[in-house]
Amino acid sequence: MAQINIKLDDDLKKEAQQVFSEMEMDVSTGVRVFLKQVVRTGQLPFIPKSDTAQAIYEAENLEMESYDTVDEWWQRLNDE
Repeated sequence: MAQINIKLDDDLKKEAQQVFSEMEMDVSTGVRVFLKQVVRTGQLPFIPKSDTAQAIYEAENLEMESYDTVDEWWQRLNDE
C-alpha cells in the first residue's frame, strides 16, 4: 500500500480532523474517500471557486449560456 505525505496548515489539519471525526472517520479515510471519488468520476467532487475553473467546468458539462446572435450576447452582458 502506498503512503502520501502532505504538508498543510496546522489549523486546516485540526479542522479537517474535526469534520471527519463528526463523520466517524479519520483524516486518512477521508482523503482515501476523496481520491476514490476523483478516480471514479474523473473530476473533482466539487467546483473550485475560481472563475477559470468555473468556466472550464461549465464548458465541459455544457452548462454554458448560448446566444443566437452577437446582439443577444451583448444585451446579456449589459444586463448584468
